Formats: sequence, C-alpha cells, structure tokens
Amino acid sequence: MSNHPETELELIKRSKDKFRWWVKNDMDEFGDLLDDNALIVHANGKIESRKQAIDGIHSKRIVYKDIDVHKATCRVFGKTTAVVTGEGDFTTVVDDHEARHRMAFTEVYVREDREWKLVSAHFSRWL
Repeated sequence: MSNHPETELELIKRSKDKFRWWVKNDMDEFGDLLDDNALIVHANGKIESRKQAIDGIHSKRIVYKDIDVHKATCRVFGKTTAVVTGEGDFTTVVDDHEARHRMAFTEVYVREDREWKLVSAHFSRWL
C-alpha cells in the first residue's frame, strides 16, 4: 500500500493534463510544469530541452491530434521525487504525415518549493 496516495493521484492528473495541453497547444501551462533544465527524450531518440519542446509544439512542427492514456501509475520516493509511468495511443502529425503509435512513457518529477516540476520524460514506441 502506498504512503503517498494523494501525491500519486495529483501527479497522474498532472501527467494527463500535460498531454491535454499538448493537444490544445497550451504552451503556457506546459511551460509552467517543466523545470528550466528539463529534458524530453522522444521515441525517435531526439533529446529536447524545455525550450525546444515548447517551441516544437507551439510552432506546430509536431501536432498532437489525440493522446489517449490507457494506464498510468506513480511512485513517490521520499518527499521530493516521483516517477510516473504509463502507456497510451498518440496520434501526431509531422511534415503533413499523420501517425498513430502506442507509446510507453516515464516521467520524473521533483518537488521544488511545494510545486512539482517535470525534470525528465522518456517515450518509447511499442513495436
């Protein structure tokens, strides 16, 4: 049994909110969630900084048409670190090419001044 059920539910919600912001192209909310030094590793191996990730979605270099999260879990370590893992279907458009992929994801959150920040995210495509 978890010692941090409220925190776990909060972070799973934040993770799902983040995907909703991607679909809606709401980069203000997404930017607020990201730590200044955050890195995102995409399924194609590309690593993006906070600025690159925000710019890529905002400029519509990548368009997230739909993200359907099927499963997400959270584990909290101490008082300042948490890991959210999950899977879902991601429908994207890149260079006018629409694709739908089942993805697994891992996100690392760190608590700073009572606020959880996303410091790292990694996505893997299911084969």
